[in-house]
Amino acid sequence: MAQAVLFNTKDQVINAYIANNISRWGVFIQKELVCAWEENDMEGGTSALEDCLERMMEGGTDGILFLRVYPPGSGVIKYSTEPLRGFPFRLFSNGAPYRQQGTKVIEQQQRIEQLERALLELQEEREAEEEEGSSNRLMAGVTNFLQHPEMQQMMIAGIRTIVGKITGMTRQPASVAGMPPVSPDASQGDKIDQALDILEAADPLLGDHLLAIAKIAKENPSQYQFLIGMLPK
Repeated sequence: MAQAVLFNTKDQVINAYIANNISRWGVFIQKELVCAWEENDMEGGTSALEDCLERMMEGGTDGILFLRVYPPGSGVIKYSTEPLRGFPFRLFSNGAPYRQQGTKVIEQQQRIEQLERALLELQEEREAEEEEGSSNRLMAGVTNFLQHPEMQQMMIAGIRTIVGKITGMTRQPASVAGMPPVSPDASQGDKIDQALDILEAADPLLGDHLLAIAKIAKENPSQYQFLIGMLPK
């Protein structure tokens, strides 16, 4: 035979407890004591019972429970303690409040997941900003380095030498003084000749510098392309 349930929902159980006007109580699931109030204080017992029932509702307890009340002086409350009165009850009527409670839990989980995603996106944005700031600082340092006169001179001299090697040109140093300007339409060979004349007069270590630039072009083409991209057009 199915167990008869006298009360459903927390409020019905609280009202039935107050109507009995007996302060000491214990809530059981079968023979297991869930919580109890052993003081002779109705106001405190009511508050404690409400807290107990709310915690079980939060946990989704949907089985049949028993509330038993005990007279003063009945000792420690346990299953073998003789109750004065008692009744079975459920916290949810026909499972509907339970489903509502489950929906609330799902909604809370969804909100937590949304917050976690928002925090993750914020962290990624900050990391990207920090990475971009580091890249900008690196580029500023490289730009300052390349703006140094000696570095620019090395770049220009090296580029001209590389072009000269590609075209297989050979030449003898010429005097820089009084050298006529080269026409924009002049061949690359003529431009190389004049550039080398100027650089040889200005840079006593031109050979070393040219070799350094040539080594960069051979071993690190991407760095070489970056360097020539810094030259004035």
